[in-house]
Amino acid sequence: MSNNILLVILGLIVAMLFISSSKKRFIRIQEQRECFNKIVNEFKIACEELNGYTKDFYYTYFIKEKWKYKYKELYSKVDKKWKYEKLKLDKDILNSIDEFKNKYSNIEKIRDDYNKKFIRIEKINYKNLFDNIEGRALDQQQRECVIKEEINNLVIAGAGTGKTTTIVGKIKYLLEKYNYNSDEILVLSFTNASASEMAERVKKETGKNMDVMTFHKLGKEIIAEVEGKQPSIT
Repeated sequence: MSNNILLVILGLIVAMLFISSSKKRFIRIQEQRECFNKIVNEFKIACEELNGYTKDFYYTYFIKEKWKYKYKELYSKVDKKWKYEKLKLDKDILNSIDEFKNKYSNIEKIRDDYNKKFIRIEKINYKNLFDNIEGRALDQQQRECVIKEEINNLVIAGAGTGKTTTIVGKIKYLLEKYNYNSDEILVLSFTNASASEMAERVKKETGKNMDVMTFHKLGKEIIAEVEGKQPSIT
């Protein structure tokens, strides 16, 4: 009899532990489900924001990294450690999550593919402009350099290979495509002679006066604006 009672007690304990474990698991699943229900719009907003970067403009490295950083925490919620597929979420929510997850994990390829297409289209749309910069046609590398909108573009080329012409082409492209005012563009050079030459060539090609100066002069102007007087340089 005592053995039977002991078995019954053990059975009850096991059952209670199972029920408790199942209840905790159920509560955890419910909490995770509620979490995804609350943040479903964040997945949609993130995807819409990314889609906006792939329309009519060059998709820069800086914007890509900014987007990734902004939604890094959101992505962590759908990483492998969160088995959201087992939460029995609505199909609309699952689709939003899958779309976001796919875009986030493939952002490099998305950006690269889009930019290649964008550059190809811009070469066609602005062919007439690129065919006549200072009386000559830009080559394919020069055209790509003009179209790319990165914060920093390193151009390595020897003397007389068309670097200045490329810069003139870049300015003309910015004025035509984005309708910038001439006072919104600053051109910097290393020497007074090269700055003067650049200003003349830009004016001749675009008909507009640009701020073209040396790095040294820019530094002095910034100091003068902050300090209220020209710096004393010996």
